Amino acid sequence: DNAIKFTWIGHATGVISIGNKVNFIIDPWFTPKRKRYMNAPCQIEDLPFINFVLVSHDHYDHCDKNSLIELENRFKPTFYAGLDSRDVFPKGSKMKEMDWTQTEIYEIGSEKYKITFVPVCHWSQRKLFDKNKRLWGGFVV
Repeated sequence: DNAIKFTWIGHATGVISIGNKVNFIIDPWFTPKRKRYMNAPCQIEDLPFINFVLVSHDHYDHCDKNSLIELENRFKPTFYAGLDSRDVFPKGSKMKEMDWTQTEIYEIGSEKYKITFVPVCHWSQRKLFDKNKRLWGGFVV
């Protein structure tokens, strides 16, 4: 079964499931640094096993460090983000920094998953003086 299912969790966070084989979470934000309009409908412990975490850019509402740490502790996933993003991710985690148009192929059992980082119109910034220090983008899976 290779049915693709998308579950929206709120704001930019969502889970993509491919059959019962692999799960991706996009821009995880479960522990808000700023007030949310609505609480997340679930917490990390309610998620299926997460194989991959895709982070589009470093804004706090797309790249919540506490959520990344909790995902690492619970699932030990492979994280994907733009170049120069390593400092935001948990130390010792499997993390792939990607340039625009770069493709990574990841195998789980006999299945291969191709993940490509693509350019988008946006920017990155977490602090006052780090604008565009880290690359931002979208993903094609």
